[in-house]
Amino acid sequence: MCTGTLVVSALIIYGIIASVIAGGRQQAYINQPKVGDVYLLTDTDSSKKFYYFLKAHAIQNDTVYMYKNAGSYTRAVTSMDLKDFFMNTMEFGISKETLKEWHEKDELLEVFRDYGSGKGFDREQ
Repeated sequence: MCTGTLVVSALIIYGIIASVIAGGRQQAYINQPKVGDVYLLTDTDSSKKFYYFLKAHAIQNDTVYMYKNAGSYTRAVTSMDLKDFFMNTMEFGISKETLKEWHEKDELLEVFRDYGSGKGFDREQ
């Protein structure tokens, strides 16, 4: 019985440590964006919440140039739908400071880096 309590306690501690490490990694990604980073964002201004992706395709000085994905999602997802893609004809730039502000306002939910092709983040049109 004591062994079960120890195992559960160890799992809880492991989960807390893993969460802290992942949070630190996400903050590092936001502070130092790289070409290819994909950002999951939510629109907090609309009455109906939706989620979308932005992909960094170029970085120049303090500006990150992004492509937006074509679709939107009704829940937070970690990969794109098979029909979704990044629109390389719709480029816009944002400051690195804006990325930090979005994260502080809980609009930027997650950064994906070093992902495989299975997430769909390599699709552009």
